[in-house]
Amino acid sequence: MGGKLEGIGARLQTDGDFTKVSSVVVGGPAWKTKKLQDDDVILKVAQKGQDPVDITGMRVDDVVQ
Repeated sequence: MGGKLEGIGARLQTDGDFTKVSSVVVGGPAWKTKKLQDDDVILKVAQKGQDPVDITGMRVDDVVQ
């Protein structure tokens, strides 16, 4: 069984009601664009062409979905 996981290239963790970047994966999209850094708090997420969604209070698993 094989597969490929694509994402932002960062490890995330919960910090209270917030989702925080615990580390940026070297070579991943976040590292290449330099738009995220360790300890950044992510408040909203969006798919291309869609409105941003407030993720405050969401579980990390739900944020990744």
